[in-house]
Amino acid sequence: MRKSWSWKLEIIIRLSRASYDLLAKKGPERYNRVFEKILPKIDGSGATIKLSETKEAPGHWFIPSKDNGSVILYFHGGGYVYGSAKTHGKMIGAIACAASAKTLALDYRLAPKHPQTAAIEDACEAYRYLIKSGTSPKRIIFAGDSAGGGLVIAAMLALRNAGDILPAGGVCISPWVDLQCSDDSFETNARYDAVTKAACLVAASAYLNGSNPKEPLVSPLYADLKELSPLLIHAGELEVLHDQIYKFAKRAESEGIDVTFKIYHDMVHVWHMFSGFTPEAEKAINEIGEFVKIVTHKSNN
Repeated sequence: MRKSWSWKLEIIIRLSRASYDLLAKKGPERYNRVFEKILPKIDGSGATIKLSETKEAPGHWFIPSKDNGSVILYFHGGGYVYGSAKTHGKMIGAIACAASAKTLALDYRLAPKHPQTAAIEDACEAYRYLIKSGTSPKRIIFAGDSAGGGLVIAAMLALRNAGDILPAGGVCISPWVDLQCSDDSFETNARYDAVTKAACLVAASAYLNGSNPKEPLVSPLYADLKELSPLLIHAGELEVLHDQIYKFAKRAESEGIDVTFKIYHDMVHVWHMFSGFTPEAEKAINEIGEFVKIVTHKSNN
């Protein structure tokens, strides 16, 4: 499909697209139930995995061999309707190792059983729990991909509105920041990306549960972004979310947020998960690791 792609990368993208097609056809609940059953055990990509059974912060800890004292609170992608440490563990573990930071992959509640704003509430509760347990906000980074990338921003907005101290920074990997799904890139990049507009619309409907898709905590593209923490934003040139991510990054910059925005040439949605299929995955993960180290170091000086 693209001259720069290896045959391995093309195959994994096609398989991913077939998975998204099933989400659109079978519906989120059935898709999530089947998907979780057929997946193998969690792959931590070199990090040690420990279960977090606390009520306030359920999920899995990914603990790298080198630990600099920082903590990443990670929100997996999956359109707010599926996903877990099983689906995203390999990437999360790789990020933990690159950042030398313990990483909690949060099991936030999923739609349609738990529509908005359940995921935001869970993210804020887990963050407050980390602080209560002794971790300074200056040592905490929010990170997430796709819907989880949008949740990074939504949680920051909710915490800011509540008067909480914000984390040191946020990492947004291919963030879903506009649930209207109406930008041109949904059409122009449809032939390349693994994500489909049909799947996005099904997931958006489940999460919105009839609410306004332009509500700021649902679609952060429409929010007042002032006073947010420094952000690292990654987008793939060929992903269907490209246009909304670009608009969001530029809006954040215009409102005075410290934004590092990178568009990766010839890459699709959350290519970070394709480690072993493209060197751009490792490059992007290493960039995230450096951002975490730099931002948490600055916050503590």
